[in-house]
Amino acid sequence: MRIRSLLLAAIVAAAVLGTLAAGVVTTAASLENAAAETQSRAQNVSHEVTGLLTLTQEYARYMEPRAAEQWHLRQASIAKALQPGDEAQQGNGAVAGLRSLARDLPELFSRLEEIPKTSESFDMRRREALLDQLLTSTQAMSDYADQWFQDVAVARQRAQKRFQIVAFTTPMVMLLMFMLLTWVVRQRLLLPVQRLAEAAALVGEGHLGHRISSDAPDELGELARRFDAMTAAVSASRDQAAHAAKRLRAVTDNLPTMIAYVDRDERFRFANDQYRRLPGIDPASLIGKTVKEGLGDEAYAVVGPCLAATFAGERQQFERMSLVDGKPSWLRSEYLPDIDEHGQVLGLYAMTIDVTERREAGARLRDSETRLRQITDNLPVLISYVDSQQRLAFANATFKSWLGVETEGMIGRPMCEVVGTQTFEARRDKMERALQGERVEFEGEITGQGVTRATQTAYIPDRDADGTVQGLYALTSDVSSLKRVEQQLKALARFDTLTGLPNRLHYNEKLPEALARSARTGNGVALMFLDIDHFKAINDSLGHATGDAVLKEFAKRLQKSVRATDTVARLAGDEFVAILEGLHDVAVVTLMADKIIAEMNMPFIVDEHILKVTTSVGISYHSAHAGEVSPDALLDRADKALYEAKSAGRNVHRMA
Repeated sequence: MRIRSLLLAAIVAAAVLGTLAAGVVTTAASLENAAAETQSRAQNVSHEVTGLLTLTQEYARYMEPRAAEQWHLRQASIAKALQPGDEAQQGNGAVAGLRSLARDLPELFSRLEEIPKTSESFDMRRREALLDQLLTSTQAMSDYADQWFQDVAVARQRAQKRFQIVAFTTPMVMLLMFMLLTWVVRQRLLLPVQRLAEAAALVGEGHLGHRISSDAPDELGELARRFDAMTAAVSASRDQAAHAAKRLRAVTDNLPTMIAYVDRDERFRFANDQYRRLPGIDPASLIGKTVKEGLGDEAYAVVGPCLAATFAGERQQFERMSLVDGKPSWLRSEYLPDIDEHGQVLGLYAMTIDVTERREAGARLRDSETRLRQITDNLPVLISYVDSQQRLAFANATFKSWLGVETEGMIGRPMCEVVGTQTFEARRDKMERALQGERVEFEGEITGQGVTRATQTAYIPDRDADGTVQGLYALTSDVSSLKRVEQQLKALARFDTLTGLPNRLHYNEKLPEALARSARTGNGVALMFLDIDHFKAINDSLGHATGDAVLKEFAKRLQKSVRATDTVARLAGDEFVAILEGLHDVAVVTLMADKIIAEMNMPFIVDEHILKVTTSVGISYHSAHAGEVSPDALLDRADKALYEAKSAGRNVHRMA
């Protein structure tokens, strides 16, 4: 393939590859963003389902029309959020379950509303049955919502990993492309020119037996073959000087190179026909003229110092701008001193070639490298390369924006100096495993520019063609937002969003643990079941916002009234529980109940309202020596005791 065609094909391939790389990176980023949006949607649905469960429990307790209306509104919001449209979730079993339950719940709730609100046993049994079914279905919705969120979290992690792989692979492919183009230029252009120059020098020294022996099918290969033919012809006909000179002229005139011989007086003694390409120059008229006369003052200002250095015995190479065939071009010249057997410089050989295309190709390669650097520098990840000697060989500009360090000063330094001894020792094992051929991934934290980031790092071995590991690629991504979401989800799953207290799920975990500790230590455990007296009246008269404020203040006072080792939780509505552990005497429980009631009797100041709020407390006490008791049984006894406290006029406590 011709050199011009080869370079053009390589440049087009680099441009196409760069365009494809940009498209792949954009697509991967879009998929990751879509996964993040689906995760946010799943989180919102989970929150709504939790609220629906709370409203179901509230309606079950008070049978208020306002609670029913709020229930329908929230159910409609959930149904709307679960409408089909997200094609990525069509095959998700959790989403299908959510949609099925969302369709069935309104009918169950409507049937519950239709049951007369009487105290007849038949109606009460029907209500209890429907309520159990409704609460079970709503709890199932909550489980499905949690499962959906876990599924989309996994999907988002996969999307992030794909984006990381694409973001890492793309610059590597571009780098390989750049290396390939560099290799092509070196193999197909620079090395042949160097061989030609060396061959010309040897021929100038009289070594006519030297051959380049190139079989390349391009211009330089053709030039090398013609040069070999020239020297062979000269060698074969040395005794026929005139004939050899004629053939040499014929050969040199057809070479795509300007060839000349200049004596010690800087006069042309030979110039091939290629000099005709320079403006206003006739090669035949150059003979006998000085270089300054032949080329002009402007050109002589550049070549004059090189002539002097060559006559001093030094080989010279330089480039200059000139008009060639009427176009501005770059010419590369090489001057070789003609030294006789006594070491005297008789003159010089000058070989000049047009390197405009090579320089333009080099400029395009540099532009390609610049684009590659811009891509890696603008990716929101730390990208680096560590060689087999554990020295840093590459680092993108993200190191400066994240850590405030200049990457130029880090290149070539050992990693222990770049990251510090403590960090290096913490990662030495992982780095050595990667340099042995293992892909290593781990999480950590980095702090820089006043910001601490949770990170995920991948060490990827760099293998050559025979499988030898030459180094490793390091890709570090910021996963701080994902970690924050995980922490928020953990809190939402176990804590009440209004009061900040543990919710029923957390209570269901804590009570069995408390009973198990009681069995081991022999200490007693008590369960207090509390609600706010006439809370419905507060909501009806002052609104739910005020009711919520009362609930928060009640929770705050309740938590303040118990010990730090005790657990306070909100079950639903105005129902609260307190788990008291490490008890040696049941009297401690009654004293604590009196303290709670007294604390609640202090006026509540809410939104400029001064309210008198009281509470009724039902207590179930269990001694470790009394045998085993289930959490449900303990709660049932406390519930019955609460009912007795209500019957006794409220604002009192009763022990089961």
